[in-house]
Amino acid sequence: MEEINIHLTELVDQNKLSYREAEFFVDYAYELCLNDVNDEDIVSIIKKEIKQEIEKKKNEKLLR
Repeated sequence: MEEINIHLTELVDQNKLSYREAEFFVDYAYELCLNDVNDEDIVSIIKKEIKQEIEKKKNEKLLR
């Protein structure tokens, strides 16, 4: 979980994610943890979802 928190903090600092978006991913990671998903899988899942969200935001900016 610490790796996810650090990664999200860096992305918020770089303005790639909003605080609210980062909070969503933290909540999602904790939910996975509560469902007994192992830490390596949580990191993989969350990083994949984050990457997709950032790509989505980039594509939305290009369409404007």
